[in-house]
Amino acid sequence: MYRGRLVILSCAELMDYWRKGLRNGNWYHLGIMDRIFYRAATWYAKIRSMIMNNRIIAQLRSIAEKLKVAIKGKVMNAGLARVKEMVVKFEENGVFEWAPQVRNWMKDPKYIFWVGLSL
Repeated sequence: MYRGRLVILSCAELMDYWRKGLRNGNWYHLGIMDRIFYRAATWYAKIRSMIMNNRIIAQLRSIAEKLKVAIKGKVMNAGLARVKEMVVKFEENGVFEWAPQVRNWMKDPKYIFWVGLSL
């Protein structure tokens, strides 16, 4: 939450990220120090109702980003990276000239997801 130039992080926001991380399993992939730091910051935010230190907020935001990432996003990112490599290779080898429908496949989100799963 932003208040003018002051950035704050509430206990409710931290708890939402924590729940999301527990549900998708990312909480258990965090390092022990990140988990300890996050729990301590949550406890502090519960007592004081908010965290206002920008350095601490930056660290908590990076942990929260790790907690938010869902498996679908990871698969899509992997598939997108692989599709970009394939487009370069296919253009070099002229595949799009004799199979133009392949270019449409490369834009289809379902195909990108499938490529990400097959890695």
